[in-house]
Amino acid sequence: MSITSQPRLNMKNMKAFAVVVEGDVAFTMSHPIEVENIIAALSSNPQIVEVPDDVINDVTFGWTFDGTNFIPPSE
Repeated sequence: MSITSQPRLNMKNMKAFAVVVEGDVAFTMSHPIEVENIIAALSSNPQIVEVPDDVINDVTFGWTFDGTNFIPPSE
């Protein structure tokens, strides 16, 4: 096996996604179809944003991103 090839996965009950940067595949990932929230999010053409160190342990489902800052949900 060459350094660029990967072993074939059994894709039954899996959904695969490619992260594409400027037309080039950066990496691929696969998730079981049972994980519906991840499949739905990845199927919706998401934006990938780096989370700053000061909020890395806080940002989760329910937060929003305004293009610059992560904002916690309002109480």
